[in-house]
Amino acid sequence: MAEQQRKTTTYLRETDIWRLDALARKQGISRAELLRRIVSDYVEAHRPERDPLPVFDLGEPMTLEEQREELYEALERKVARR
Repeated sequence: MAEQQRKTTTYLRETDIWRLDALARKQGISRAELLRRIVSDYVEAHRPERDPLPVFDLGEPMTLEEQREELYEALERKVARR
């Protein structure tokens, strides 16, 4: 499925239009198609980098007994704060 297109209007220098037309003719495409490709290539090349995802260290795996002990200790600490 092709991406939706939307019409825009941009003012260009006359000499740039001539150059675009010459390039488009050489490639056998319309000026509009050439401009779409140029813009697409440019924005792809200048896409902002994404921040890396954070890395979490959850420690070593725990046995069921260790999990129960941790839970029990956490509950004891919570009760002691009351």
